[in-house]
Amino acid sequence: MAIRPEAIRVRLKKFREMIARLERIRARGEEIYNNDDLLQSAAERALQIASQCILDIGNHIIAEMLLPLPGDNDEIVNTLKTAGIISEDLSSRLAGLGGFRNVLVHDYLTLDQGRIFHEHLGHLDDLRDFAAEIVKFLDTIDKEQQ
Repeated sequence: MAIRPEAIRVRLKKFREMIARLERIRARGEEIYNNDDLLQSAAERALQIASQCILDIGNHIIAEMLLPLPGDNDEIVNTLKTAGIISEDLSSRLAGLGGFRNVLVHDYLTLDQGRIFHEHLGHLDDLRDFAAEIVKFLDTIDKEQQ
């Protein structure tokens, strides 16, 4: 196993920055969010980057551990679950992440801001839990490399 913890930590740092940004946006409240197109754009971009961080971290781990290559972005989270890197509960909560990231990037004309506020800004614990489980995984790697 040739995991480079620093490559993952750099992405985790950016990931946590996006979570903090999303928390500030959510704290403004739904009414303000619904009436502020700049706030909506900021949320969309932060969600896109956060999603991409998860996928990049997953791809790095999968490649370095020589795990079965996922067929698409949605399979990355499942591969991490199968390898015991993230929990089954978290994997089910993150299901559809790859597809959502693709909607943010490619199908931006169809975005439902109410759904983004409730389903994504309302479930930031899922993102925090991903970071915590990856940190736990990195702690294991660090101990093995000592």
